[in-house]
Amino acid sequence: MFLARDTRESSPRLIAAMKRAFDIFGVHWEDFDLLTTPQLHWIVARTYETNIRKSVKDYVNHYGTSFDKFFNLVKDQDKANYKDSLILDCANGVGALAVAEIAEGMRAHLDVTLINKSTDQPTLLNEKCGAEYVHKSGENPEELAEV
Repeated sequence: MFLARDTRESSPRLIAAMKRAFDIFGVHWEDFDLLTTPQLHWIVARTYETNIRKSVKDYVNHYGTSFDKFFNLVKDQDKANYKDSLILDCANGVGALAVAEIAEGMRAHLDVTLINKSTDQPTLLNEKCGAEYVHKSGENPEELAEV
């Protein structure tokens, strides 16, 4: 069983309970610690597809390589509407960790600035930031003003 958690305050307790239950029933588990749901899904699917254990590094390499391939396909296209920089609101969630690694691999083509990337304080998750905040409040994330 592959396990991972997000940055919510309850996540460590839930993971600990799952590990205890798996141990009681003799289920082998592997803890990936902090991951996004898409990362965990990708790792599980590719591991079972290939019968080769995949990792977060494989995930990052896959998407970095895919981005490079895409960019090579469109390199001769008119880029009048292309912006070479992106500000990404990470909502102080686990996605900040994933995106930081992937963004590094894109630096040759895209300058990514991450905002709201504090993952060590669960109370900051979605606090005046993130898509839900913008949708419900109609306001930009507070940190966007600082960029």
